[in-house]
Amino acid sequence: MTGIIREELGTMRRDFMTEVVALRGEIGVLRRDFTTEIVAVREEIGVLRRDFTTDIVALRDEIGVLRRDIGDLHTEVAALRGDVAGVRENVGETGVPRDWWATAGGIDEFFGSVPDAEREGVEVGQEEPEEAGMPGVEVGPEVPEEAEIEEVEGGTGVVEEVAEGTSEVVVEGDD
Repeated sequence: MTGIIREELGTMRRDFMTEVVALRGEIGVLRRDFTTEIVAVREEIGVLRRDFTTDIVALRDEIGVLRRDIGDLHTEVAALRGDVAGVRENVGETGVPRDWWATAGGIDEFFGSVPDAEREGVEVGQEEPEEAGMPGVEVGPEVPEEAEIEEVEGGTGVVEEVAEGTSEVVVEGDD
């Protein structure tokens, strides 16, 4: 019986050694695969670091631009607030603050202040003949076309024909 047990132990020892050798081979393969994976992961981490650093630098530049733009915006807002404050302080010829006209309430109030009697008989799109004029407004003598000169100060308004179809305005003092 001891002989049979010894044989069994010998067989188990050989099987065990065969398994150990096979496991050592697999462990070697796993080490190489693991090392290869670690190297690939390290390279990928390096690439990600470079990409991340590049993105961070670009974001910092954009943040700087946005900060400058916000500073400019604050300056413009302050200037506009000053303009609005100045406009609110100034009062027009009507005695009403100038920005009052820009409000819907101001416009409604203005058009509501025109008496209905002055609006009667005038329809949208209806034109009044030039001779009729406006009620309560006197019309002065008609100015001849030759005398009507735009943007000329101190001139007589005499029009001379220089060439056929072309006229020239002669202003006193011009040579």
